[in-house]
This record gives sequence, structure tokens and C-alpha cells, in this order.
Amino acid sequence: MSTQAVRISDIDNTTTSWSIKVIVFDKTQPRHSTSSPRRYQRITFMDSYEQKVVATIYGSDITLFKDTFKIYETYTISNAKVTPLPERYNKYGYPFQWTINRKTAYRAETKETISRSVLKLQFSSLSNLKNLIGQDSLIGN
Repeated sequence: MSTQAVRISDIDNTTTSWSIKVIVFDKTQPRHSTSSPRRYQRITFMDSYEQKVVATIYGSDITLFKDTFKIYETYTISNAKVTPLPERYNKYGYPFQWTINRKTAYRAETKETISRSVLKLQFSSLSNLKNLIGQDSLIGN
């Protein structure tokens, strides 16, 4: 039986049999690595306490999950592979990254979802976009 984690920060690379409810905050298009021929796709998950984690899907698993993890939808994720994140890539203060693969259990939540109000999205007009170039407001946190 899995342990239900409340916060992303409750999970580290020694945690076993875990499960957590998260919302998909961001999802990139699949891309090729500059250092290897391997393709990858990144997903940023966020818990109800606004803690974020970057998860990566590699290779053929990208196709497997292509219709899964829809932006702003809530999922319960269980037992993704958790590995240390190099400090230079740590932009959310959580020192681990998750790898999603065909062994990762997940379930779309339809009843008890995380409120989208935790997303704290900030919108700007297209005419103001030029003024924002180079500012942190264009970078997702």
C-alpha cells in the first residue's frame, strides 16, 4: 500500500511506495537533447502548497503519455523515479527531479482536484510583451 504524501517536499530519493496529488503547471513539447540523441519532455507538477517539481519523460515513453498530463488538470502520481537534481537546474527549491515512465502509476482526478487558484497566473497584453522582455515576469517560477 502506498503512503499518501501531502507535499512534494515530503518525497525524496529514499521515499518508497509513495503517492501524491498534483496539478500540471507546465508541459513542454518533446525535444532532442543537445548532449545525446535521446528525446525528452518536461512537465512541471505543483502540489496544493504551491511546491513545484520538474518531471521528465524520455524516449518512447513520450508517445505512451502524449495524451496524458493535460495542463491545469489534477493527477495522483505514484512511485515515479526520484533522483537528485543538479543545483544549476534547481529553479523551484526542491532538490530532486522525477522521471515518469511506463512503470509510474498515475490517475486523473475528477472529483477532488487541486484548485486552479493556486496557479497564480499573471497575464499581460501582447502590446506590453515587448516591455517585459528580459524580466522575470516572463519566466515561470
